[in-house]
Amino acid sequence: MEIINTLTSQIAVWKNFLTGAAGTLPTAPMLKTGAEVLLGLLVLLLIAYRFRTHQVRRERKIRYRIGRMIAHLCDTYDSLEDVDWKKQKAYRYHFVDGDLKIDQRDIEGIGDLIGPLHPSDGLKYNEDYIKGAIEKAMKTCSPVEFIAREKGSDGTFHWKAFLFQGVKNDKIHSRSCLLLKRDVDDSRSAEMEKRAQLSLDMNEARKAAQAKTEFLNRFSQDTREALRDIMGNLSLTREEMDPGRRKDYLDESQQEARYLMTMIEDVKELSDIENGTLEIRSEEFNVDETLTKLNQLFQKEGEKRDITYDCTVEPLLYPNLIGDEKRLEQVLLNLLTHALLFTDRGQKVLCAVRQKLVKNKKVAMEFTVLCAGMRVPQEMVEKAFLPFELTRQVGSAKVHGGLGLVVTQRLVTLMGGQIRADNAEGRGMRYIIELPFDFASHVK
Repeated sequence: MEIINTLTSQIAVWKNFLTGAAGTLPTAPMLKTGAEVLLGLLVLLLIAYRFRTHQVRRERKIRYRIGRMIAHLCDTYDSLEDVDWKKQKAYRYHFVDGDLKIDQRDIEGIGDLIGPLHPSDGLKYNEDYIKGAIEKAMKTCSPVEFIAREKGSDGTFHWKAFLFQGVKNDKIHSRSCLLLKRDVDDSRSAEMEKRAQLSLDMNEARKAAQAKTEFLNRFSQDTREALRDIMGNLSLTREEMDPGRRKDYLDESQQEARYLMTMIEDVKELSDIENGTLEIRSEEFNVDETLTKLNQLFQKEGEKRDITYDCTVEPLLYPNLIGDEKRLEQVLLNLLTHALLFTDRGQKVLCAVRQKLVKNKKVAMEFTVLCAGMRVPQEMVEKAFLPFELTRQVGSAKVHGGLGLVVTQRLVTLMGGQIRADNAEGRGMRYIIELPFDFASHVK
């Protein structure tokens, strides 16, 4: 109280002095007190200035960070809106020439926020679902996201990602909801393509597994049949006293044994091709010499079977080729052997060879094999390159196609060529092979 009374009396003296009521100068204590008051006021003003400056800087930093965050969201998303569902207002944030703009609009329903959805998506993400998503986001301040096809201004549907994020506005639990949209057409298309490819790969794997199972079943069945024939012939041979009949039984057994050996070798060839361990060589050879050896072999074989074999070779401009002679011989051997097996006595097997074209320093050799005189149904042509599918009855015996043409087709493809089969317009079963080869520089 004493301090207050002293300060009050000094203020009264200063008041009288300033108003001119007193004619004398203030005393030293009064001057000291006035200086202390002024100094206190200056300190208070300085503190207030520093506090306000700090507050302004802090607000600027916050606005800068908010601006950067909004700019990042605007760059990431196609649309950014602050939805006040209670006031039925939506505030759209966007940048124009680097400046942040906020557009306000009234909303009445979900249709003002999200355009028409694709019918199949609209069944899942209906109006009740979207209202529930907004309420959940506002209540929990957690994100709620879904992907659907929204109808664009061009009338087509585009995949969009919709994200609702609840936001607290103040301390009295007033909340709004951010709605962010972005186009996900590319990523969705890539995802759908990946799923489609995965489904396709799974189907192919199932088909491959089924094909392998069928192949093993047919291989096992064919092997059992051949072994039964061999065992039956051997039993008959042991009991047969006629030398001619015994020789026939042994010949049939030997033929079945050859078939088994050929089939086993074909399985190994197929395995090597599928594993990528089969090598295709590139060496110079004379195709005329190769064809001469094959023709001599099959003319003798045709005479044994009472089948006419004839091979015509057009004059070859490039007889010296560069490629795998061994694989070429194997392809032609398989094909001609198959043709003889499926040709009846008294009929013909015709072979024609020519150089079809020369292009890009390569020559295309065309080989045509025709089992003339056979009546070939269309289903037999369609099964030409399927394992164990080509079978026909010859007298009391059944002729098996085995794996010869399957291996032939794989080898032709591996050598960069093509093979096809048709019924030669009703004249018989015909196979056409085209194989590319490099050729030597010297010309015949």
